[in-house]
Amino acid sequence: MDSINLLVADSSEVYFKKIKDNLSDLPLSDIIQVTDIKSLYEELRKSEFDVILLGSIGTKKEILAAIKEIQKDTYYPEIIVIVEDTKMDSSIETMVLGAYDLLLRNYKPVWLKLLIKKAFEKKEIRKNNLLLQERLEKVSQFPEIISSSLKIKEIISIVDKIASTDLPVLILGESGTGKELIANAIHKGSPRNGKPFVIFNCAAIPYELSEAELFGYEKGAFTGANSIKPGMFELADGGTLFLDEIGEITPKLQAKLLRAVETGIFYRIGGTKDIKVNVRIISATNRDLQKEVDIGNFRKDLYFRLKMMDISLPPLRERIDDVALLVDYFVKNFSYGKRKIFTPEAVNALKKYSWPGNVRELKHEINKLLLLTSSDIITAKDILLSLGSKAESNILMENDDFLPLFEMEKRYILKVLKKVDGNKLKTAKILGINPSTLYRKMTGYDI
Repeated sequence: MDSINLLVADSSEVYFKKIKDNLSDLPLSDIIQVTDIKSLYEELRKSEFDVILLGSIGTKKEILAAIKEIQKDTYYPEIIVIVEDTKMDSSIETMVLGAYDLLLRNYKPVWLKLLIKKAFEKKEIRKNNLLLQERLEKVSQFPEIISSSLKIKEIISIVDKIASTDLPVLILGESGTGKELIANAIHKGSPRNGKPFVIFNCAAIPYELSEAELFGYEKGAFTGANSIKPGMFELADGGTLFLDEIGEITPKLQAKLLRAVETGIFYRIGGTKDIKVNVRIISATNRDLQKEVDIGNFRKDLYFRLKMMDISLPPLRERIDDVALLVDYFVKNFSYGKRKIFTPEAVNALKKYSWPGNVRELKHEINKLLLLTSSDIITAKDILLSLGSKAESNILMENDDFLPLFEMEKRYILKVLKKVDGNKLKTAKILGINPSTLYRKMTGYDI
């Protein structure tokens, strides 16, 4: 535990001596007494304190005003109010104002130490969170990209440079690393911002429907086509079309997509009239497209057309220091009406997990913790309880003979996916399950 800078605001020197004696074994960098409101303000202007014991140094009105004034500072100290009786009205008012806790004037020494330790811990957590937020705000002009790692800063620099162009961009990275986030940042930083940003997931829809979704169809083109339906290309006209999981499209659809990407011209299913659009193409995949080209699964001409600029995103395990920044960001966005705090030990516990589902998995975990944890302070114990056997599996990482069943299944799916370069159809065939079953399992495991 770091040393604590303590200020005792009380008019009684005898009481101050009693406090000093009771705290002789507590790691204090300094302990100072002030005996009136004026001296309190003067001392606060000169020094930074971690905890203030606020006792009888003025009227009730002056003490309440002092609490408000102290809390105006960004890194204000936690305040423990000394009271004669916890049932006093002033006690309730000070708690509403945000004092950390109340201390009976006739306290027990063990309770005094505990309160000061806990108040100091809360102050440090709050200070660290504020410092993280300040670092976060300086990262880039893209506030949605949460990172202080050198690799991400380099990516942000690339995004900043290419956003104003119309170059097609290919984003590479594991599932959950934030490929859509980068695509959206490119769109927002471009002259097309304000125009549509249309997302199409190539892996989620079979070929027959994919063609109709991308290019639209004419009335009567097939059974059920009762009216003209514009496709994603038309909806994205003037803006950006993000083709997620581009490695999953069939060779037949690749041919039609190539013409649309190269010329901006296509025709709807059942139509004969060319339609021209002005669309920027950004695509993404977790597969090795160069390898898919080499084995004949992906058209070489389409690959190079999409890859005029490429960006590779690192997995979260390669930028583990970003976990603290991401936790702070998610807490602010998933507060559910009440701000909660993760202790440093809790954040360290999160850092020890490998996060195979990357940022998406971390986001879901923080959301769950904020929703289900009853206390305002989330501890390392809460993390271990929430992650359950997943946390144990990290500890047992070097001994694969003893892994939880779900972790073994998840790892095996990831291993097969890697072996076949992310091809989900091949993975499902090797695993002996339907592609829809594989998709559900991958969604459940945040793969």
